[in-house]
Amino acid sequence: KSVKTKIYLPPFTMTSGTDYNTIAEDYHEIKENPLKKYSEEFTVAKLVGDIKELSVLDLACGDGYYTRKFGNLGAKHVLGVDLSTEMVARAKAQDANLTNVAYRVGDASCIEDETNRNSFDLVTAVYLLQYAPNEEALRGMMQVASDNVTADGMTLFVTQNPNVTDSQLQAQLEHYGVEIQLSADRKDGTPAKTIIPFPGGGALTLEHFHWTTATIEKNLAMVGFETFVWCNMEVEAAGMVKYGADFWKPYLDYDAGTSIVVIECRKKKS
Repeated sequence: KSVKTKIYLPPFTMTSGTDYNTIAEDYHEIKENPLKKYSEEFTVAKLVGDIKELSVLDLACGDGYYTRKFGNLGAKHVLGVDLSTEMVARAKAQDANLTNVAYRVGDASCIEDETNRNSFDLVTAVYLLQYAPNEEALRGMMQVASDNVTADGMTLFVTQNPNVTDSQLQAQLEHYGVEIQLSADRKDGTPAKTIIPFPGGGALTLEHFHWTTATIEKNLAMVGFETFVWCNMEVEAAGMVKYGADFWKPYLDYDAGTSIVVIECRKKKS
């Protein structure tokens, strides 16, 4: 029996060139990419820690990849929210037997009852911030997290490293086949593309936007986060054994940090 939980969503509209309703099937395939399976997933799990008996809000949940994992790890209740009706439908179909997991299509123009704010111990948003087309939308996404996490809770944003270097981008393409296209000036709000290959051939193109570290941190502070720690990706031992150190070296060995990072945020105490 699903638990019905309201969340607070401010009146902003997220738009990007990527329509997740039309790429739901393709998007599912890229989850087997070793960078995600042995690095991103491992790093997120390490930061989350023991999730048992916690309530979790997974923003931009897609087809429920992390929502499902949190549920299977024993969270008390996990709510996944996504703007894509197709993604949410896929998630619900896969998790029909998980009684501690629920999904809803997030309507960004709908403001829920504000008395339900601050009710989640953990809020996650994996690849959400980079889809903000302007600073108002960027701040709005952060506000959703701040308005829904408890005073002592934690928020994790997984996003592209704003300081990724040209040499990193070239290494990503040469060693992993992942192409990240950024504008030469790297200004706030400039269009970007990520092209991810499928294991069996072909590729998925995601259109998004670039945001600088300064702008991200400024807006995190504006919505009430007191601390924000930029965490580089790590690699699970099983992934290191399976692929070898040379495979991971182009991904890990850069002064600017890994090309994908996690921002661990804590709110100001009231």
